[in-house]
Amino acid sequence: NVVAHCNINIKAINTKMPDSVAVKSKTGALGEIKFIRATSYFYLAQLWGAVPIIEDNDKLIANPLVPRHKLTDVYKFIINDLRYAVANLPKTDQPGRVTTWSAQGLLAKVYLTRAGLGQNGSRNQSDLDSAAYYAGNVCNTSGLTLLPSYYNLFRTQFNDNPESLFAFQWAPGVGYGQGNAIQTQFAPSSSLVTGGGGWGGAIGPTIDLANLYTAQDS
Repeated sequence: NVVAHCNINIKAINTKMPDSVAVKSKTGALGEIKFIRATSYFYLAQLWGAVPIIEDNDKLIANPLVPRHKLTDVYKFIINDLRYAVANLPKTDQPGRVTTWSAQGLLAKVYLTRAGLGQNGSRNQSDLDSAAYYAGNVCNTSGLTLLPSYYNLFRTQFNDNPESLFAFQWAPGVGYGQGNAIQTQFAPSSSLVTGGGGWGGAIGPTIDLANLYTAQDS
């Protein structure tokens, strides 16, 4: 879903955006979209390994039988999108918007992950060096800082703080199918959810797991 939305917008920007729009604005928008697409493919690669690489939705409609690509190619695709984002995203933006530091931080993580693929316990030194380079850029040249309290990272009033390079922007008070509905899916009782919206009691631990706990564990 996310990849398809990204592809639609990339194609629209490249084919329909008027010449009156500044090149920097165009490449910046593409950088944001490619960052999101790379993030999506990074999740896909970690969860399922080899997956289809889809860049054009129209071609997919015409030919929906798309084979999976090699995992090595999926990671190349992710890295190409992120390197574009690194080069075209701004150094600063509104809180919650991605910047070059967001892309460099994720790129470091991607390189670090790829370093161990197919290495039988060892690591690819070139990927490790790339991970260290981009992580070092964020740590040493971004001007961003860590929150003094790790605990505060999980409090809503500290959303989009300088330590947060990228975070999903959940919208409160929206309808079903929007925002973060995890609490409604897993809450065993509506009394635990604001507005009485919990109905996910069937999604819970098995009796075998529950039996491993005692009253003292709570």
